[in-house]
Amino acid sequence: MKGDEGDKLHLGFRGPVLRENLVPIMILDFNKPEDYKLRYLDLDGLGIRELVKVKGGFLIIAGPSGGERGEFLIYYWDGDDGVPDRGKTKSKLKLLGQLPTPRGAKAEGMTLLEETKEHYDVLVVYDGVVRGLPERFRIPKRK
Repeated sequence: MKGDEGDKLHLGFRGPVLRENLVPIMILDFNKPEDYKLRYLDLDGLGIRELVKVKGGFLIIAGPSGGERGEFLIYYWDGDDGVPDRGKTKSKLKLLGQLPTPRGAKAEGMTLLEETKEHYDVLVVYDGVVRGLPERFRIPKRK
């Protein structure tokens, strides 16, 4: 995350997934929503289900853009644009792992409980789990 965007609102889109598998992220000031910037990430055809601020960037839950079943992956994103031809360095997007999902469930939300030099402790909530409770995960950081 570069410049003065640390206090901005970052909105990740589940869809549309655009050509070349790019998913938009809108960055704006809550009080001036018409003055926004767009960033794009290649999540291999997946949409953004959740976007959570961490030190130096964000954790992303990526999953199907619609109601279809599929895998749910956790990525670390540094906040830079994922389109390499804009005169800047391409963003650092790291796959951290796959979330286990109860049968038929969809990972829909996440909150950061703790961040250390070695890992993130997160709480994930699912849609489609009867009497389901949030699940806690420890996600190792990747160098």
